[in-house]
Amino acid sequence: MQSYSYPQFYPEFWLSNHTWIVWSLGFLLFAVAWGVFFKYGKFNYGVDLGCFVKSSIIGFFTMVSFGLPNAYNVRFDAEHAHDGDRITLTDSTLTYRYRTGGERSLPLDGITRIAQEQLTFNPPIAYYVIGRKDSTRTDSVRIKEDLPQFKELMQTLTSRTGLQVQKPI
Repeated sequence: MQSYSYPQFYPEFWLSNHTWIVWSLGFLLFAVAWGVFFKYGKFNYGVDLGCFVKSSIIGFFTMVSFGLPNAYNVRFDAEHAHDGDRITLTDSTLTYRYRTGGERSLPLDGITRIAQEQLTFNPPIAYYVIGRKDSTRTDSVRIKEDLPQFKELMQTLTSRTGLQVQKPI
């Protein structure tokens, strides 16, 4: 039995709750911008340069309070969503255990394909091990290149299954 695990660089609390915390901070910034806008904004019903400036400032803060949390969370999930996960390779199965307690298991003789993702938006590059769980169900496991001993795992997996890694064109 061979075991590989992703290192965990962040505390469990942050890995589990970063999305809610970052979105809350973004909306707090949004609320502060609106508060300042209503406190110091001079409202009149004419269209003038001041109206354009105030609308631009609110538009900017709206974009920042929605965009920054989204950009951070997408990148953070791409780089750290698998932190603490463990991959176990036995003579008969490939098992992926999530940090949160979930598990995916594929029999080695049921693996039909090992493929690199077609397009990587956020590094590291992911590889998908696709296989049959039984006669009617198919499942896949995603393995990222930043796994320590990644090359060793892929060599062992390809030698045991007889499949080669399919790279995109």
